Amino acid sequence: MNRKQGTRRSRARVFKWLFVFAFVAIVGIGLIRENIERWKLLHEPYKQYNIYGVLETCKIYFGNVKLDNFFFHEPRFYCRDDLGNQYAFSILEKDNLTIYKNGKSLLPEQVDELYEKIFKGVIVETIKRQPPANFEGCDPNSIFSYLKGWVDEYIYNEGRHFVKFSGMDSVGNIVDVVYEVKKVNNKVKVYVDHILVNGRQLNENERRVLLAIIYKKKIEQEVLETVVNGYLPELSEATLGEVLGKLPSSRFYLFNEKEKLVEFTAYENFGTSQDVKRITIRFHVNDYGYISVVYFMVNDEEKTVKEAHEYIKKVYKKFGYLTDEQEREKYKRRILASTVPGRAITFNEFVQQYLKDVSWVVTIEGDKVMVRLEAHTKNSNKALWLLFELPRERMESPIVKDVNYNGLKVSLNEVLSDIMPREVANVRNETTNDEKAKIAAVQSSLSVAGSKFSNNKIAVESFLKDVKWSVNKNTVEVRAKGKYLGKFMDFKIVFSTNNVAKPAIDSVSIDGKQCPSNIAEYIIGKIYGIDKSNLLVAHVKNSKVLNEPLKNLLKTGEWNVDTNSDKVNYQENDFLISFAVSPSGKVEVFHIGANGKDLTDLTDKFFIALESHKSVKEAINDVLYEETRETELAISPDSIEEESRPEMEVEETFEGTTNTFTEQSGIDDEVDTGINVQETENVDSTESIELWDETLPNTTDPSLAEPRRNDNSDGSKEEDYSYGEL
Repeated sequence: MNRKQGTRRSRARVFKWLFVFAFVAIVGIGLIRENIERWKLLHEPYKQYNIYGVLETCKIYFGNVKLDNFFFHEPRFYCRDDLGNQYAFSILEKDNLTIYKNGKSLLPEQVDELYEKIFKGVIVETIKRQPPANFEGCDPNSIFSYLKGWVDEYIYNEGRHFVKFSGMDSVGNIVDVVYEVKKVNNKVKVYVDHILVNGRQLNENERRVLLAIIYKKKIEQEVLETVVNGYLPELSEATLGEVLGKLPSSRFYLFNEKEKLVEFTAYENFGTSQDVKRITIRFHVNDYGYISVVYFMVNDEEKTVKEAHEYIKKVYKKFGYLTDEQEREKYKRRILASTVPGRAITFNEFVQQYLKDVSWVVTIEGDKVMVRLEAHTKNSNKALWLLFELPRERMESPIVKDVNYNGLKVSLNEVLSDIMPREVANVRNETTNDEKAKIAAVQSSLSVAGSKFSNNKIAVESFLKDVKWSVNKNTVEVRAKGKYLGKFMDFKIVFSTNNVAKPAIDSVSIDGKQCPSNIAEYIIGKIYGIDKSNLLVAHVKNSKVLNEPLKNLLKTGEWNVDTNSDKVNYQENDFLISFAVSPSGKVEVFHIGANGKDLTDLTDKFFIALESHKSVKEAINDVLYEETRETELAISPDSIEEESRPEMEVEETFEGTTNTFTEQSGIDDEVDTGINVQETENVDSTESIELWDETLPNTTDPSLAEPRRNDNSDGSKEEDYSYGEL
């Protein structure tokens, strides 16, 4: 009986524990599944940034991330940027993202701003890692080798993500390549949306040729199709293939892939049925799909390119694709589409807004076309005519050759200023695409070999503040605030753009003064992280305080540069002299100290002693002895108290009156010391000669001293640059 009861109890306990284990397992599995669903949110995109999930976006941007404990209440991961900032990303539900920066929670608008910055970087990085469609297997970074000084711009438009890379090619054309990054069948793909060259959008064939060149892909088919489906600049009425293909036995074929040459051959009837001649025309396709004629032959006789254009036009007219009126009309369209020089409007806008009674006269003169626009102004009814010149075959901007306004020959600017409102007439783009490309080319290049920086932009903006880049003719100028001689000054650095690949630094100016070569090289070295202190030392050693170069006077001690204050120091035992080199190259004695005494005010006497072939130690002893004598003689008997003073008090009086000088008969009158001497009785220390800064204590610390000033006869003060004449 007891055995049966014991068995029942054992079974009950077993069932009880099994129930507990089952309950725990079910709850645990439920919690795990719930946690898994929460952690899946990390792989969801945030708001409109739908190419990658949040976790993958941050992995690409920061390089690596650290996931929090799986059983943590919130899905969370951590990362760190290059500046050492720590970030924590936490997601409770879709599009509910919390970001902590260095432990501090960001506001919702700050979260959106930071994530947008991260996503932009990731989209740009995607293009750097993945070549565009149809160019798989090619180096994705080929675009950056092709464009000099490229800059990127992220564009979000109606749910689509674009990145525009703008730069300059090897011959100076401004090229904009616009990529689109999108997700197709859960795979991220890169496509080239469109390409602009100098503001003109390339057609499909032209784009294919350029991309094949950029990504170094065989372009045989692209070149051939570009010519067959393309147009000559002055013949946009129909494609070359459509028109020339109507000639008997016509054929296009690739003549030279490397040179991108396509040859066309056909037979043409020139009058009689027996007068059939073989025609050969060779077309060239440049990097941007621009087609030009480079060779023309009729039977075995080579003709000029001009004759080739005349022949092709004749074929267009023969088959009804072009009339004389249409030819004239297209030159007019070219003018209207061009921009008014120095203004932000086209000639078409100018004509429509400000002119009336407009008529055109087109005259073809050989290789050039002269177009005369005649009209009256709307506001004052004054007569105006403009004469344009443009090349017949090349798509170049027209040139305004002549202007006649109200019967007088004037400049175009005068006409624009009179006709257009001032606020419009003076408007022009602050920075053109060409200028932007020049600036970008300089910024992305490195002008100083051996620099620790990767490009000019990083180097310049790491050293200077409030940096502004601008273009001035064939140079790029940098204007900024920078520190020199312990003070903030106005810096100007000029880069030459003659060599886009490696722009040279033409000059460095500080506070409006162009620095001589040694000073400029020293400053450039500071900007680019290269020690050029030896050049500043050489500049000082070759300068003179009085008559002799410093290198002949200060020879046995050590020279060095304090790069924080830009002072050049010479030290010999307990003697220290510091020099300040002005931006223009003038050298000033900034401080002299010896044996704990400030001898800056005795500069002239010290160098007179040095130039009399005395050593530094002998020169110091001379000036100290003479200073002591002058101080003793300068003390008036009336100012001495009846009780005799101890020797220490006399020495204190000496040290406290070093700024007071009285002319005595014992001083050699023939020596010009450069110090203004005052005759006085009962000299009060407050009436002593003024120094650069009267409030400065006597000290041997060069950082507290200042250059001296001279007093002019009219009471004004000016800096003493007499030590810096080179």
